[in-house]
Amino acid sequence: EINLGEDKPLFGNWDEKRVIKVSRDQLPAETEVGSQLMMQEGLPPVVVIALDDEAGTIDANHPLAGKAVTLSLKLIGLEDVPESEKLVVETTTPGDGKTFPKPGDKLTMHYTGTLASNGQQFDSSRDRGEPFSFQIGVGQVIKGWDKGVMQMSLGERATLRIPSALGYGERGAGGDIPPNADLVFDVELLAIN
Repeated sequence: EINLGEDKPLFGNWDEKRVIKVSRDQLPAETEVGSQLMMQEGLPPVVVIALDDEAGTIDANHPLAGKAVTLSLKLIGLEDVPESEKLVVETTTPGDGKTFPKPGDKLTMHYTGTLASNGQQFDSSRDRGEPFSFQIGVGQVIKGWDKGVMQMSLGERATLRIPSALGYGERGAGGDIPPNADLVFDVELLAIN
């Protein structure tokens, strides 16, 4: 998922761990720098970026990994999201109003999660006495957090009202969160690292 104005690599980040040295005898005889090779069936081709008599260096990153891609889009339809499916962020204590998380930032937060239907608490970092740390905007948490917390500034405390579709959806979570449950989180953004 990519949001308008979001700056994240469409084909992932370039990763130096995907640049590998292989012995020359593992490469076809006609291989030269710039060759695209199928090293394993079902995987995309790799590119030879260096070559000598003993070894070759191959890059297994997607050719567009880490590169900016400009997309031209044409909007062909627009529908209002039903109230029951909207994420709501209600500020209870303002933050600094200028320091907002960006995708990939590591955040430290306190939270208490309850079911919207009956107010039953299912989890709380405050009860454990230990804040929760995670990376925002990369799918480590439910979509409602990824979207809602990004609207908060440093020091802010807010209530996130998260519809099921942006929470745990039809599968629920363990015995504490039933399928199709809307959730309410009391969250506080303590640090952005």
